[in-house]
Amino acid sequence: MSNEQTVSELYPPPPSFYLNYTDENIKLRDDAKKAASAATLAASIQQQDFSFLEPPKPLTTGTFRVFGMEKPINEEIQLLKNYQIPQLYPDEMEGTTDYIKILKKLNHSLLFNYVELLKTLSHTPEDYAKNVDNIRLILINMHHLLNSCRTHQARDTIKLMLEQQINRRMNSITEINKCKEKVDSICNSITKDTLVETLNNSIKELEIDESMLQQMSKDISEINTDETSNDEYINFIKCYGNIKESIKASPSKTKQESSISNIPKRIINESFDPETTFLSEIENMLLTG
Repeated sequence: MSNEQTVSELYPPPPSFYLNYTDENIKLRDDAKKAASAATLAASIQQQDFSFLEPPKPLTTGTFRVFGMEKPINEEIQLLKNYQIPQLYPDEMEGTTDYIKILKKLNHSLLFNYVELLKTLSHTPEDYAKNVDNIRLILINMHHLLNSCRTHQARDTIKLMLEQQINRRMNSITEINKCKEKVDSICNSITKDTLVETLNNSIKELEIDESMLQQMSKDISEINTDETSNDEYINFIKCYGNIKESIKASPSKTKQESSISNIPKRIINESFDPETTFLSEIENMLLTG
């Protein structure tokens, strides 16, 4: 009685051989395999039998029990005749075309018997049992016929999954190749000499021309001699004097100092104009006083 209750449980207990997998037994087996060479491995295993630690082989014959029901290992779909149920289609069919035709016929018969059941219920309700039995028989045959197609469905499903995996991997390879070609084209278009030359040119563009300073000094001298000078010109002279002193006080840039670490980040922007930026800074100083 206790055995029947144990077998009928929803989640049966694990098989008893799991008790052999103790830490000590597993360690002994691993140590024996590591210590023994290829020549003496067989002899060592014979002296110490660890076969009970090997996973059991899958069953190929016999039966197994699940949810209290005993099932054969090699389960085959039995014919309806073996269950004493009338079979409405032939035993052997060729290709999927026969399955489709028979399922359509059974479906039409099912609809016809359903209509007949409605007529019977409206005229002689007590005679409904015959129509219900006919509907039940048709559904059993349809269900049994669909079960015989499960193996084909499983193979087609696996085939579809493999095709999808191959397509995904091919698309990934295509995208990777496109990125590789793009990176190669960029790397081929940029060399070390062109990069250094571009950076040096950017540094030279930031250096203020000495002739520009001389011209600005001349203009300021003319403003000083003009009697109509007002406060705005005075502020401009003060601002320019401060800028000129800071420029002269800064060390001159040489080619050795033109390294990537000394380059301001804004020279990377191609739209940066040093002359415009310089004049805008002067204008901001004038506006802020």
